[in-house]
Amino acid sequence: MSKLWINEELWIASDTHFGHARILEKEPSRITTMHQEGEEGDVFEWMLRRWNRSITPKEPLLHLGDVAGKEGRAYLGRLHGEKHLLLGNHDLKNLPMLQEAGFLIHTGIKLYIPQEEEILESLKRRFSSKRLKEERYLHAIVADLGMERILFSHLPVFDINPFDHRYESSKRVLEALYEEAHCTLNIHGHTHSYDTPNSFCLNASWEKSEMRPMRLRELLFRFRNKSI
Repeated sequence: MSKLWINEELWIASDTHFGHARILEKEPSRITTMHQEGEEGDVFEWMLRRWNRSITPKEPLLHLGDVAGKEGRAYLGRLHGEKHLLLGNHDLKNLPMLQEAGFLIHTGIKLYIPQEEEILESLKRRFSSKRLKEERYLHAIVADLGMERILFSHLPVFDINPFDHRYESSKRVLEALYEEAHCTLNIHGHTHSYDTPNSFCLNASWEKSEMRPMRLRELLFRFRNKSI
């Protein structure tokens, strides 16, 4: 697949968790923000409206994982955009539902950079081809954009979270990829309202993106200003 869809106008979203009621207990800011806007009712319908006000039906969007809970089917088919999905941990059990809703699923490691073969061979030497194929949570895209070499992933790199032990094996490979590819920025999800302490990580979770999809150029502007 061509990398042409990855440009500054690309929409980015992460950790929407449509239909996942438990997320509203963990992240009550979704309900609070909806009420502040004078709206009531179904939070996920409110999220859907915010999504569709941002994106036209045919614009490309890269979702960085955890799209929906098992009750999310009613929302997914109505989301605007040409929806690319980099799998998150909650997506693995919902693949048929996501594919039926039109999501284009990206799995494993995809490198849109000149050193693709060299980097993949190095990772195979370090971790073995078998391990690269079998890591359940190892899903990433690397692409150059302007002065940045960006690692897009669901899990953040080099973040120590005591509740993420089951992802550690995949994260070790993901972090090696970040280093081998000489990335300068990791745009990730997974952490919701928590930001990692790393200046090279940018959290695109729903709670950190004004509760709407954001253009990649908006995220890059944030990163550049954070780095000053």
